[in-house]
Amino acid sequence: MLPVTAVMPSRASRRAVAFTLIELLVVIAIIAILAAILFPVFAQAREKARQTACVSNLRQIGTAFLVYSQDYDDVCPRLLWGGSPIMTTCSWPTIIQPYMKSVEIFRCPSYTAEPLGVTPGTFAAPGGCGTLPQGYVVTYLYNLAIGGNREPNAPPASTAAPTASLPEIVKPSQTVVMVDGAATPQLDVDPAKWPVRIQAPGATPISGRTSWILVSGNSSNISGAYSGTGSNFIDYGAPAARHALMTNVLWADGHVKSAKIESFWVPPTTATPRPTSPCLSPSLGCP
Repeated sequence: MLPVTAVMPSRASRRAVAFTLIELLVVIAIIAILAAILFPVFAQAREKARQTACVSNLRQIGTAFLVYSQDYDDVCPRLLWGGSPIMTTCSWPTIIQPYMKSVEIFRCPSYTAEPLGVTPGTFAAPGGCGTLPQGYVVTYLYNLAIGGNREPNAPPASTAAPTASLPEIVKPSQTVVMVDGAATPQLDVDPAKWPVRIQAPGATPISGRTSWILVSGNSSNISGAYSGTGSNFIDYGAPAARHALMTNVLWADGHVKSAKIESFWVPPTTATPRPTSPCLSPSLGCP
């Protein structure tokens, strides 16, 4: 048998298997283009996942809301007990928390724009109501027109909102219970572009938490909104469009869906009389 002679590759063939600088630059350019195309897609996918988690949170809160109401003769959870919204020792997240497994459900995964301070009324209070030694963050707004803030011993002439019962909600599928929050409404600005309510620098942790009370667009608590200078929420919040220009809404029948803010909440206006938000009214509901 004849010996096999090894054939060494020629210098030309060795050069043929190597990449030239031009080829490397082309490959890098292609990778950069693909990255520029795919990164926004990945970001949208992540936000969609966060929006889905937010919907799940609101559904679980809605279930706790309904179970609580059934346990208390169809009376809805009260918004807060005693004191101002900032000083209260008992707020709605604490009232329904025993019906839930985790306080993390009260926080939307997409809510990262402001310093996260705890919500008033979520600390364990000496007089009861509080269930945990530490307060927790709440990023959803509960409709004041349903939860109410009228004390049991309030005089008949009190203008505070009473707590509604389930039978008083005439259109459950068209009445807002909770929404994503909290934004600062501005006159003549698309609601999807309203700035997020920011905690004041140096404020105590609870004083900047406004994302747990929802008031109608005509509320007097929207200070300055009708004078052309924008609004300044002290203790209250407005819906925030933080999911692809939409906000998640929990309705009184328990279903959750995304919606544009102006489809259920009347933005501030200089018109007289100030228009109301019927979707927040237990006796009206969305037209």
